[in-house]
Amino acid sequence: MGKSSDLDFEEFFSRIQETSGITQQTELADLLGLSRAAVSYVKRTGKVPHSWLRTLEEQHKISKEFLKTGKGAIYPRLVRKNSKTSPRSRIGIELPVVSHEDNEIVDYIVLSPDWLERYGKLENLVGMYAPDNSIYKSIRQGDLVIFNKQDRPPVPDKIYAIELGGCICFKRCSYGPHGLIFMDNQSWQSPAKLIKVIGQAVWVSRDL
Repeated sequence: MGKSSDLDFEEFFSRIQETSGITQQTELADLLGLSRAAVSYVKRTGKVPHSWLRTLEEQHKISKEFLKTGKGAIYPRLVRKNSKTSPRSRIGIELPVVSHEDNEIVDYIVLSPDWLERYGKLENLVGMYAPDNSIYKSIRQGDLVIFNKQDRPPVPDKIYAIELGGCICFKRCSYGPHGLIFMDNQSWQSPAKLIKVIGQAVWVSRDL
């Protein structure tokens, strides 16, 4: 399994929950491409292998520095820029962040070209700060979410920007007894066919 780091498993798992929304060790095993027994073994030993940190950074673009310390950029390819009128950056391409209520621009972030190649064309991406009626474990109020507004049918286990009560919020698509539904971690749910889908969330972070 490789040499262990000094990173405590519980601290590591807490940060992974924050960045990915997973809640179970079985989900962590899937994320790492490992068996459940391997994850259970590391939990017992208490220390996280260096190979796990390397896998998460190389395959899922989660910063090793953030996983170790809880500080710095979670996704190092994205850089926050707090200016409503800033010019195009020398280190990336600006994406406006809009209000969930009226689509007015409230901020800008700078995306690297490499990141854009993986996640879609700039004209199809929207940045938005999540309102308080989004999924409370995966996406909390104030989280910056980037979603792709290409017109594609929703699929289960993905998070989508949907229109609800005249505003945009973020809900998870899942299987219901009579077909696909949108739901949150509390009690709200609705058949997918009754919901206007705006786009699929491709990135979320509380700390850019």
